Order: sequence, then structure tokens, then C-alpha cells
Amino acid sequence: MNHESELHPAEQGLGLFLIEALKSKLPWLALVVPLLLTYINWRIVLGQLPKPGMVHSFPVVIDGLLLSGLLFAVVWFTTARWLKDNQVLLQVKDELEQTEERYRSVVNDVQEVIFQLDSQGAWTFLNAAWQTLTGYRVAETLGRGFLANFHPDDRPQCQAALDAIGRGGRENHEHSARLVAEDGQHRWVRVNMRRSQSGDDADYLVAGTIIDISARVRAEQALRETQQRYALALEAASDGMWFHDLVNDQVSFSNHWKEVLGYSDDEMENDVDTLLKLMHPGDIGRYKVALQAHLERRVPLSLEVRLRPKEGDYRWFNLRTQAAWDDHGVALHMAGAATDITARKAAENETKRLSEQQSLLVIDLKQQKDELSKLREMADLIQSCTNLPEAYRIVGSFAQTLFSAASGAVYMLNASRNLAEATTNWGNIPSNEEVFQPEDCWALRRTKVNLVDTQHSTLKCGHVHDTIQGGYLCLPLSAQGETFGVLHLRDTAVSGAQRLSNRGSLIELFAEQAALALGNLKLRETLRLQSIRDPLTGLFNRRYLEETLAREERRAARAHTPIGIIVFDVDHFKKLNDNFGHDAGDAVLRALGSLLQTHVREGDIACRYGGEEFVIALPGASLAITTERAEALRKLTEKLPALLSGRSPGEVTISLGAAAYPDHGISWQEAIGAADKALYKAKHNGRNRVVVASNA
Repeated sequence: MNHESELHPAEQGLGLFLIEALKSKLPWLALVVPLLLTYINWRIVLGQLPKPGMVHSFPVVIDGLLLSGLLFAVVWFTTARWLKDNQVLLQVKDELEQTEERYRSVVNDVQEVIFQLDSQGAWTFLNAAWQTLTGYRVAETLGRGFLANFHPDDRPQCQAALDAIGRGGRENHEHSARLVAEDGQHRWVRVNMRRSQSGDDADYLVAGTIIDISARVRAEQALRETQQRYALALEAASDGMWFHDLVNDQVSFSNHWKEVLGYSDDEMENDVDTLLKLMHPGDIGRYKVALQAHLERRVPLSLEVRLRPKEGDYRWFNLRTQAAWDDHGVALHMAGAATDITARKAAENETKRLSEQQSLLVIDLKQQKDELSKLREMADLIQSCTNLPEAYRIVGSFAQTLFSAASGAVYMLNASRNLAEATTNWGNIPSNEEVFQPEDCWALRRTKVNLVDTQHSTLKCGHVHDTIQGGYLCLPLSAQGETFGVLHLRDTAVSGAQRLSNRGSLIELFAEQAALALGNLKLRETLRLQSIRDPLTGLFNRRYLEETLAREERRAARAHTPIGIIVFDVDHFKKLNDNFGHDAGDAVLRALGSLLQTHVREGDIACRYGGEEFVIALPGASLAITTERAEALRKLTEKLPALLSGRSPGEVTISLGAAAYPDHGISWQEAIGAADKALYKAKHNGRNRVVVASNA
């Protein structure tokens, strides 16, 4: 880096400018012109000498070259010196302009008015603060008289200051006066001026500053008025009041203040610490913090504290304090008032207590509303369920939401009513408690709620195996006059039994809603099963088969898959009824129903088509698979007599016809018709066999 280039031009060496001078045309012009003249002179001399005379002309050339080099050096150095001087001149000019700009910026940024007057008292200079203070533009003020801008009553002292300056001397002259602004308002200002040059010269100048002190004057006036009001308020106010002179540390308490507290004049000293001596120890710290914040940061001070009267307990007072500060932020005076608010505090406390009770009541009502809403939602969801397992899950989910602090389970009685099985549970219910006998539960025995505190109650249920803390509750689930289950809740907290008792109404309402919804669903399930099931065999009936096959036919047509059809009936069923009675025939049909329910696939449809005739639909099964399934069923039927209880009807066989959609018809009806024809063909060929339908 070239540090020389960073110096002031006057401090830089000539070498830097010699390089710049080479870039100028003058040195090169000073070199070229002598060389040209030398060449011309050489040619002239060479022409005058006899040949060969070139050697004799060399002195002319050498003199020309020396003269050209000397002239080039002189012009080069002269140009470099001129460049340096010119750069110095430009730099000095720029610095002067910057200095003047900074001076004007500083002067105009000053908040005080800076002015200059001539010896006649006319404005010759004003900074920008003048327009801010008075509203007058500087340009229209310059040249006017100094006194014209001040209040008429203050002009004599302004003139006296000018006269003193005119008599000579360099001392400062300072006074306060009212400056008349453009809007006609008065501004209290502090004028400070002095003579800027001395001597006998009559053309002296006056320089000075003008400072706006309107705020301070108003504050002093307000302070005087406030002190007067404080003096009157101390005696006239109905509240207890005091005045504290912070400068002299003197305190005055009003007579009413002493009367409020029950003290006489000689019993209550006018001392700074008197208030703290009367204040409750628990409130002194708060008061000191609030007072310090008020004095240092001017935070409003209004504080409720307890003060001790001469007789009786502490009473509540509202202390309000206000200080007055000077221009430097120093607190000068402080006044305060105290209002007895004991009765109001008592009323506020009572109001607060009632408000809290009301809030708790509102919360309870909202909670009850939410709980009732959830119960209605649970009932609606259960009504929308299509099966009981789905409903049990919903009951368990809502029970866990409503009774989140408790574990529990819903137990349902089986068809034989000899076992209660957990259909859903949540929380910490042991696996060995998921099944129990109904007599192990006192709620099922007595058909009423059984609340148990495990630490004191003796009526404990046998199905609760583990020793638990807290308590539990069992509540029967009943609907349509039938008890079909029990709701079990347990809370292992120390106060678990009490918490369950407190929520007893909600638990009973939950059990009632759940039982009613589950009972309706069970009834609906029973009615639905009765409408689609054959009561004797438990198989689907003909109506269900026809509805289902219509749906399966559309599905198979879209997927291009077959539907296997098996039609069969019992061989010699009429003879069986005649020889062994209708009970034996019904027993065979029931046994066939159980056999089919056990050995058909989950997606297959087995139904009693009418009398002793049965139909099995096998969605997705080809004709070959259907034939295999029919043969397997025929063989299983031969073992049927061994499964019958009581008197055996002897050998039981079936004849079967097998067909498939769409191989044997464009509809499921045609496929069943083809299988039915194959069945009759099996009977005609000797029974106890499978015949596959022939293609149309």
C-alpha cells in the first residue's frame, strides 16, 4: 500500500507528482520542439559542409540533444511543482468548505438560540433554533432591532444590558425576559450576551444565547400554587393528609389525620418515621419500594396498607402520595392523603368470595353441560353402531374421557348368564379380572350400586382380586327390565372412594345412558338376526341369501370372478320323520346347521332354503373347488349320527348338486336352478352323491 498517497498534498514528496507530470503534454512538447529544431539545424549545417562532412556536424546534434534534455527536465520539474501546488490549493479549499459546513451544522443543531448583534442592536446572525422558538424565519428577522421581539414590560432591562455592553467590558450580561413569538404567545427565556470585541472601535459586535425557560417558570409557578393548595388542603380535606418538605426534612400532619387514627397532637409526632411506626410490618416493604419508584422514576404512588389506630385492630387505608420535582429531577416536596377503606375492603373480600363461588358454580355448570353433551354424543354413536363390539369400544372410550382419573371396565353377561366377560376396559385392570361369575359381584347380586372404600368397607366384591388403595364402584347395567352387565370403576388415590362418591350422579347417568343404548342395540341385533336367520338351524334364511347373492353377483361381474353354488337336501327325510318323529328330524337339521357354521369359510353364505333343502354360496370359488367342497361336506354328513344326542336316527346322508356362476347361467337364479337340477339328478342316481350341473 502506498502510504505516501494518504498524506496531505503539502506533506507528500515531489516524486509522486513527477510521475503525474510525465502524463502531461508539456514536458514532451518541451522535448520534441528542440529536437525538431536540432534536426533542421543539423540538415542545414550538413548541407553547407563539403562531403564527407557528417562527422563535422555531430557537435550541432550533441548541443541540440543536451538543450532538449535540459529543457525537458526544467519543464518536467516545473510541471510537477505546479501539480503539487494546485493539489494543495484544492485540498485546502475542500477542507475550508467542510469546516464551514460542520460549523453551520453544529450551530443549527444546537437547541439554544445563538445570535449576534451589531453595535446598533440589530440582528446580524441567528441559528435555526430561532425559528423553532419563535416561529419567525431567520431571513426576515435579520436586520431588525433586538428589542422589538421582547415584551414591552421587559424591554427596559434588555436595553440596560445593551447599554452596559456599549460602555465596554467583556463581562456577561444575563437576565430573564418574555420573548414574543409569531403566534402572539410569550416564551420565558434566559438571555446571556457579551461584547465580542473590545476597544474604541464603535463597530463592535454582541454575541449571546437565548434559552427557553418557559417550562421551568411554569413549574415554579405551579409549585407555588401547589404549596398554597397543600396548605389549605391539610386543614380542609376530609381525608387524613400530610405534607413533607424533602429539602428541610419537615413533616406536617393534618388535624383530621390525627383524629382518624385517634391520636392527640402530642401523641403523634410530626416526624418522618411516624407513618412507618403506625404501618403494619407486612406492608412497610411494599411502601418503601413504591415510594422509591415514585421519587426516582415518577411512578404514581397509590397503595393500600394497614395502619394501627390508637385503639382497636389495624385498619385499611389507601395512601396516595405526589411529589414535586425541580428542573434537575430533584424531589422538593411531597404531599399525601390517606382514606379509611376498611369497610370497602371488607365488602370487596365478601364480593370476591361470592365471585369465586359463582365462578366455581359456573365451572361446575359448564362441566356438567359438557358431560351431558358427551353422554348424548355417546348415545347417538351407539345408536349408529351396527354391532355390539363396536358399541362396547365407544362406551369404553367415553368412560375413559369422563372418568380419566379412574380405571375401569364394562362387563357383559353371556347368553347362559353364568359368566360376566369384560367387553372393554381401560387403565390398570388386571387380566385375571376380565372374566368372573355374576355372584362374585355384589352389584349384580343386589341389582344396585356398590361403592367400596377398600380401607374400611367389608362388602368387597370377589372379582376384585388385587389389594388396591382408594376405592371402587360397581353399577349394574339394566334396560327393558333386564340386567345384562355391570360397569366397574376404580380410583386408587387415597381419596379415591370419596372422589367416586362425589361423581356418583354422573356415573349413574352414564350407566343409565350406556345400558339403554346397549339394550336397544342388543334388541335391534336380536330382531335383525331373527329377520335373517333360520331359528331352527341358526343359518341364514332364504331372504338373506337372495339379497346377498344379488350383491355378490354385481361384484363378481365387475371383477370377472365366479360364484360357486351347492344345493343339497337330506336323503329320505320324510321317512326319518315318520320313523323317529319330528323331533329327530329337527335334531338332524340343527346338527346340519352347526356343521355348516363350523366348516364353511368366513366369506361363504350357508342358508336353509326351505324344509330340508340347503344352499351354500361360495363367492370366488370355481366349479372345481365348489365340487371339492360339496364332496367334503357329503363325507362329513356321514358322521352326523355320532354327533346327535339321544336316540340315533341311523344313517344320515345328503345328495348335492354343484354349479357355478356364470358357467351355468347369466344370473345367480339360473346358477341355483342348474344346481337344483343336478341335485335331483343325484337323487335319481342313487342319492348320497355329488352331481355337477351340465352346461346349458
